[in-house]
Amino acid sequence: MKTSSALGRRITGWLALAALAIFNLQPSTALAQGTTPAPKASTAATAASLAIPSGLALVPASSFTMGDTLDGEADAIPTNVSVSAFYMDTNLVSYSQWQSVYNWATNHGYDFVHAGAGKAANYPVQTVD
Repeated sequence: MKTSSALGRRITGWLALAALAIFNLQPSTALAQGTTPAPKASTAATAASLAIPSGLALVPASSFTMGDTLDGEADAIPTNVSVSAFYMDTNLVSYSQWQSVYNWATNHGYDFVHAGAGKAANYPVQTVD
């Protein structure tokens, strides 16, 4: 059973892995060790003041409630989370792009419940977990 905070860390990790693979960046020491660096107070202001790279959209820093109680299950207890500002690709990730990210991740100690699927290499990836 996953907790909301574990799922949030996993989602943040996937976003970081996707950015590493798409932009051919090297992971920071904190990411390589599987930890999330502490957010800086000025992250939103810094990100907002930079030019948005082509093909990306700025997702501003925000806080929200993650989870639900609608299904009667105790596996997604609502919890408040904060997310630092980040950039997200405006296009869907293709299955072949995801395979590159997946191969890098599994060769660097990350694991997945589902490796993802796609109808074809140029179709969007789905069922990543």
